[in-house]
Amino acid sequence: AKFAMGLSNASDVADYELGKATHKDALFCGMPSDDIVSIQDAFIAGGVYTERVELGSVATLGAIADFLSGTKTKTPTLMLEIGLDSTQSFIITAEGVDASRPIPLGRDSMVPVEQKELGLKDEEAARKLFYSNTFDFTGMGPLLVKRLMKELQSSIGFYEVQTGQSVG
Repeated sequence: AKFAMGLSNASDVADYELGKATHKDALFCGMPSDDIVSIQDAFIAGGVYTERVELGSVATLGAIADFLSGTKTKTPTLMLEIGLDSTQSFIITAEGVDASRPIPLGRDSMVPVEQKELGLKDEEAARKLFYSNTFDFTGMGPLLVKRLMKELQSSIGFYEVQTGQSVG
């Protein structure tokens, strides 16, 4: 198989069982099988022997929904998973994942902004600086995330109009 995929309940992120399904909302989670093998090989090379590998974002979605439910919080919460070339946004309520949207902007889209602001001629030098432990994002942070924030404002605005709920 080229892809490994799991199916979870959208409300509590527990394993989805077709025979016991009480609702139709589900999360499909997966990744290329070759990536799973690479991750497992890296663990073994490091002397770590796992019984299973879980995607952190799926567990985090469930944890946030559980927290919102336990605290009786009514305000939907935004969670972002920012990757190299894209960002996944999730709006989570006490009932589970209410909305999700991929955004085609990630950390790599911030490098040209940094390059321009610092007057660097070489994009590779800008990339190395951006990913270094010494780069100070404090002054440049708002500029780096400006495009991403516009996309998020659009998504959140649409959600708020559709549901009548403000996202916190």
